[in-house]
Amino acid sequence: MHLSRRALLAGLLGLAAAPAMAQGVGFGLGMQDVVARAGAGPRPLDGFVQPAAAYSFRKLRTAYTGPSIRIIRDSDQAQLDIGFTASGDFDRPAAVTHCTAANCYLVTAYDQSGNGRHATQATPANRPYLQFNCPLNGGVCASSTWASIGLASASVTWAAGLTSLSTVGRRSTGGGLCTFIAKDLNRISSHNTLANNWWVVAFTGGEIIQPATDNAWHIASAIINGVSSVSRIDGVEVTGNVSMDTAAGPVGFVVGDASTTCDAVEGIAWDNYSLTPAERVALENNQRNYWTPYTLDNFVRPAAAYGFRKLLSAYAGPAMRLRRAADSADLIVGFTAAGDFDATAANAHCSTQCWIETWNDQSGNGQNLERFSATGPTYVASCINGMPCARYVGAENSQMATIATPVWATKTSLSAVAIKRVGDGLLIRKGVNTWRTNSAANSWYLSDGGVAWGVAATDNIWHAGIGIIDGAGSVARIDNTELAVTPIPGVTTAERIGVGGGAGADHDISEAIAWDGYALTAAERAALQANQKSFWGTP
Repeated sequence: MHLSRRALLAGLLGLAAAPAMAQGVGFGLGMQDVVARAGAGPRPLDGFVQPAAAYSFRKLRTAYTGPSIRIIRDSDQAQLDIGFTASGDFDRPAAVTHCTAANCYLVTAYDQSGNGRHATQATPANRPYLQFNCPLNGGVCASSTWASIGLASASVTWAAGLTSLSTVGRRSTGGGLCTFIAKDLNRISSHNTLANNWWVVAFTGGEIIQPATDNAWHIASAIINGVSSVSRIDGVEVTGNVSMDTAAGPVGFVVGDASTTCDAVEGIAWDNYSLTPAERVALENNQRNYWTPYTLDNFVRPAAAYGFRKLLSAYAGPAMRLRRAADSADLIVGFTAAGDFDATAANAHCSTQCWIETWNDQSGNGQNLERFSATGPTYVASCINGMPCARYVGAENSQMATIATPVWATKTSLSAVAIKRVGDGLLIRKGVNTWRTNSAANSWYLSDGGVAWGVAATDNIWHAGIGIIDGAGSVARIDNTELAVTPIPGVTTAERIGVGGGAGADHDISEAIAWDGYALTAAERAALQANQKSFWGTP
């Protein structure tokens, strides 16, 4: 595995279709609001300008029925086309079977645009390596490890003056140039002399250099349009002046330099089209939620984060400590290599009932939740779409809370993925500021202990909820429905973090996150919920 669970992080911000304009070119785009699962629904390229070429390790267009790449095995030179699973992910098992006990290289990246502009490499020594252990969703990537290694399409006659580019890639070793996506001589790449920098460059004039840490995956896009040129790396945009080469030439992908290693999964280039700011954000959000390692890597670091999945790549600790009710034996449970909760170990230990003794904080702040009641919450192996959760039974008053009492800033963001069964109960709280289930049927509410605002959320169904406690900027959001609420003041005294609890409520929780002194932006709220929806299967 694992484009399985991690690759379910697909989708983002709904975006109206762009006007039908000029053609574009892409190595894996990610433009629309969702990468469909189970073989249905829209793909990233559906409804947008038809690209001149599109290559990816995921399916990009519903209409496309061909394979993803063609690989060659070095042991016997046997070649094989690798396609997609029913859910649109790269068919990793087929590639693994073909490449067992041998190295495999890319011969062709197939064009999913419908234009037949496949990117190929005829010279065996210059073919990118198919890497199976990319630290990017546990998936595969194309890896260039030396000069002249890469793929190129047939020559494209480019319009004058304007192109848009995008990629998901990294320079993992070396100090040379990595060309992740190129329109002839115009590129987004790692700079060949400056460490920890990428650039947008055109040999006919101009460059934009932007910081981007080496040996880390980045999502980058660029507009080459003279004085209106833009470089965007991981959500940060800078401007510059780059003049585009207009000569006919191929689209290049993941080309290395000297002894430098360059890895990539996606890139994009439109001819004679400038991505709008909204399109750049939507594209990046889609790519981030599909490709980047963990949910919170691209967010402001939270005050506390609890989940039945790994939420931050920097976190190296366990998920929780489980106590078996039958004999009080404890087990510390961690995560798989792909970042999923180690359900195999947990289920083997909890052949009978287990309580959650400690729910570890993944933020790095050490705000672990501890069990204070005599029993619950209990560990449930198959809870939300076959995945685990913590079950809080109201009669047990089974709240967990931190021991430390941080002093809170005014702004607060609270997030929970949970199901409410009956009655009132706490989902996550910062002192008296709470994101709760309401005692009224089919509603949740955001509260500061006095002021409360209810939001419709059907009982006995999983929901993803976000609350912003920020005075006049307070917001309640359930399953992509967002309401401005009556101003809710923040509590700035020392108060513990709590999850679960409430004697009148039975509910299940799989994830809870709190930010201190920070209000998630509208784009971040949409991105987080799209991620949660894709992973957990909430409405």
